[in-house]
Amino acid sequence: MIAVMECPLCHAVPAGLFHERLDKRYGARTYYRCATCRLIFLLPGQRLAPADEKARYDTHENKPDDPGYLGFLRRLADPVLERVRPNSEGLDYGSGPGPAMQAIFAEHGHSVANYDPFYAPDPSVLEREYDFVTCSETIEHFYRPDDEFQRMARLLYRTEAVLGAMRRSSSSRMTSPTGGITSTRRTCASTSGLRSSGSRRGSGSKLISRSGMS
Repeated sequence: MIAVMECPLCHAVPAGLFHERLDKRYGARTYYRCATCRLIFLLPGQRLAPADEKARYDTHENKPDDPGYLGFLRRLADPVLERVRPNSEGLDYGSGPGPAMQAIFAEHGHSVANYDPFYAPDPSVLEREYDFVTCSETIEHFYRPDDEFQRMARLLYRTEAVLGAMRRSSSSRMTSPTGGITSTRRTCASTSGLRSSGSRRGSGSKLISRSGMS
């Protein structure tokens, strides 16, 4: 029996069965696709446990002193830097274990706080507002993308604030075995409504969405 699923991005019902496969490491993988926004997502019951999810992230080699990794992050950082005022304050949402994005912005006189549910789980940084928010290699892991994007919009306090988001690769339609969203290009496109969300924080804010590969 196929479960009736609600889309975690636009909340349309029902999302239809898209693909099923047996993964050698993670077992059964059942994907659904929303007919409205075309988001592809994993059956919630098949998501990894938090400990297993963190164990996978621990294998990533994202070192803040790695020139190659810093060059990759600059694909997002540079267009954000072009749009923010001097001495701005920002948040790196999903920062990972190393404050690489923080270091890039510090070189240009900006201060950046870090938030990550596994590596920098300080909820106090989510209780204030910022000139910009960056989110790199994170959106494809969101279980509830609508909630996460709305949260990031609330963190932007003025009309010229900037939200910059980038995923790792555009070469695969199923990029997140951890269980998050898998069709992130659609997710980026669907966040444009945050600019006029009705709050002073979101109204007029700029959205930058980049793929980490050309």
